[in-house]
Amino acid sequence: ENRIWMNCFDKDMSIQTAARRAWRIATGDDPDDTEQALSPPSKMYAISLVSLLSVEDESIASAAAAAFAHAVGMHPDTTERAVLRLCNTYIDAFPTPAAPSAGKAKSSGKMMLNTPQPLPPAKKLTKPLSKPLKKKTSSSASAAMKIGSGTKVKKVIRKAPPKPTPKPAAMTKEQIQNQFFAEKSASSNEGEQDSPDKVRIRQGVLRTVSGFAQSSNNVSLQDMSSLKILVGFLMAYANADSNEQIRTMARNAIKDIVAKHGSSDEAIEFLLPHFEGILNKGIVDETCLGSLPTENIPRQVSASDRRKEGAVVALGSVALHLKGEANVDKIDSTIDMLIATLRTPSEDVQA
Repeated sequence: ENRIWMNCFDKDMSIQTAARRAWRIATGDDPDDTEQALSPPSKMYAISLVSLLSVEDESIASAAAAAFAHAVGMHPDTTERAVLRLCNTYIDAFPTPAAPSAGKAKSSGKMMLNTPQPLPPAKKLTKPLSKPLKKKTSSSASAAMKIGSGTKVKKVIRKAPPKPTPKPAAMTKEQIQNQFFAEKSASSNEGEQDSPDKVRIRQGVLRTVSGFAQSSNNVSLQDMSSLKILVGFLMAYANADSNEQIRTMARNAIKDIVAKHGSSDEAIEFLLPHFEGILNKGIVDETCLGSLPTENIPRQVSASDRRKEGAVVALGSVALHLKGEANVDKIDSTIDMLIATLRTPSEDVQA
C-alpha cells in the first residue's frame, strides 16, 4: 500500500499517473476522476517510508520524501511524532564528534586499565598431619649396609645436574607500567567517521523537512512544540554538520520552514531570541529539543561558526514577517543582530 502511495509522487508522470489511478481504486474512489484529491494513507505511513528516504536511487528517495510530507499534512495529529522520528533518524546517522580532552591519561595517549589486586596471603595449616613423615635413608648409607651383608651392590652412575634456567632480566619501570596501560586507538579521539550511507540518510531527512514548507503538502506547524523541536534540531545538528552539501540543504530547510511557519506572533517571540542566542554564542538552547538526544551535538568552534551561518539565513526569513509599526523595534533589533555578525571572526559567517 505505501509503495503505491510513494509512487503517487514520482517525478516520472507516467509512473505517477498509474500509481494515482491504482490508489483511487484501492481506496474506493473513482479512478478516472483526476481532479479529486487523493485519500489519505494509513497513519502508519512513516514505518515503511523512512527506510526509503535514503536509497541510492534519487528518484525513489525524492518520491518517498514527498509522500512522507504529504502524509503529514493529511494527518495533522501525527506531526510531532513524525518530526521526532525524522530528527532521531538524522541523529542516529550523525557522526559522533571527537571527544574533548580529559585529563592526564588522555594527554599521554594511554588509557588506564584495571589495576590487578594483590593475592590474599596463604592460609596457615591448623590441622596436624595424620601420619609422621618417614625419615628417608640416604643412598650412600644404604649401599654401605648392603656391602656388609654380602648383597651385590649395583654401580650407580650419577648424572650431571641440569644447567639452571637463566632468570629473565629484570623488567624496567616502563615495561612494568605498560602492563597496566594500553595504547589508546586514534579513532577513539577522532570520533566516529562519516560514510556515504549516513550522508544519504541525513539528506533524505532534510529533503523531507523541506517538503514541510511546500504549500501543496498542507503541513501545519502552528503547534509550537513541533516548530520548536524542528528549528532546534536544524540549528543544533543539521546547520552544524561538517558535510558542506548537508549544510546547504539545512540552510535552505531552515529558511523555508521559518518563512512558511514562522509568521505568528508566538513563533516570532520564539525565533528571534533563539537565533540571537546562536549568533552571540554559537550554541543552541537545548530545552527546545524536547526528548531528542543532545550528547552528540557538535560543540567545537568550527561547528559554532557553521551554526551562525544558518542563523543569519534564518533571521532573513524572520524579517519577512516583521511588518507594520508594531514591529519597528523588532526590525531594528534584527538589523542590529545582522550587523553584529560582521564582527564575527569567520569569513563564512560574514559572507
